[in-house]
Amino acid sequence: MDGLQDETRLEEQGARQQAPQRDGQGEASQAQVSAEATGDAAAQARADYEAALAERDARIAELEDEIAEAAKTAEGAEKLRAEMDELRRRRRARRGCRTRARQRTRARR
Repeated sequence: MDGLQDETRLEEQGARQQAPQRDGQGEASQAQVSAEATGDAAAQARADYEAALAERDARIAELEDEIAEAAKTAEGAEKLRAEMDELRRRRRARRGCRTRARQRTRARR
């Protein structure tokens, strides 16, 4: 029985020694899983950040297009105003001529 008891003790000691090793391996694998989760979270945060940057850049480009269109519209409006001012000036000048011509005609009568 002594041999059997010694064998049992050796098995128990081996199991005790292996348990901390397994725990160490378990902790290492948990740390690895935790690091992977942290890495995944960091990767997700980076992807979210890059998506936000891309969205912002797209909005900036959209606003630049709107500004360019508004500038074209403003330039067009300014050209139309200048043309209308010129037409009004010509109309006033013609009225002035007509008024003077009428005055001359009335003066002759």
